Amino acid sequence: SAAAQFNLSDANYSVCDKLTGESVCIAVRMTGKIEPGDSAKLEQTIEKLESAGVRNTRARVAAVFLDSSGGSVAEALTIGRFIRARQIWTQVGVNDRCASSCVLVLAGGVARFPFGTVEVHSFYSPEVLGSGDFSKAEKMYTEIAEQIAAYLKEMRVTTALLDEMMQIPHYTSRQLKFEEI
Repeated sequence: SAAAQFNLSDANYSVCDKLTGESVCIAVRMTGKIEPGDSAKLEQTIEKLESAGVRNTRARVAAVFLDSSGGSVAEALTIGRFIRARQIWTQVGVNDRCASSCVLVLAGGVARFPFGTVEVHSFYSPEVLGSGDFSKAEKMYTEIAEQIAAYLKEMRVTTALLDEMMQIPHYTSRQLKFEEI
């Protein structure tokens, strides 16, 4: 399966001047499965877009639009932290879907606009799923849950999100209502 793709979405996104005064504002669109290495791809994409500028004006990536079924939890946490450090907004468009670990990327935004479908479920690891090694699986799941809880606290998101994730088996998902998001 292909890793996430990052593409220019909008070169005149309307929020930059309200954030830091740049006159060229850019939105990036993230689509596809989140795989190891995607945070580096996002960073490279943003650096390339911002360094290009237009006629000696400063450019800024102000938003990342999300349309992803999820993937690597560790990579989603890295992407979310990068987005937060760069003070970028996250948005799920009306016709888009952010599921599984994508929800952690959404949480990284300094402002979050979840207009589309947002789905959660329990995390899992393909390496231990079905292996029969319950002690290894339990240890790994506990570690991941602790990492997610710490991340949500960093992002000022209630750990009720983690609680909700843990209630939904990994082989299904539940769409969150707008009020829950």
